[in-house]
Amino acid sequence: MDEPAIKGSIFASVIRDLRELTDAGRISQEDLQERLSPLEQKLLESGINAAAWYPMESYARITDLLCELQGGRPTEYFRGRGSANAR
Repeated sequence: MDEPAIKGSIFASVIRDLRELTDAGRISQEDLQERLSPLEQKLLESGINAAAWYPMESYARITDLLCELQGGRPTEYFRGRGSANAR
């Protein structure tokens, strides 16, 4: 992969969080189709391989969406997400 990438073990957490919000009705399938690329939509359905690498652009787009859906200030959201990933 020639573009910046993130390890699947980290990327899996944002996919899980987005699935939870989708299942809870916080975002519709139509909104997901508008906001996510076809690759990201496929990853949301099929899952993540913890050992694989995924586009950083996709990780950034999904974390931005999660931040928006979960409210709060971006600094707090991303600090909390980093802390959780470090554990």
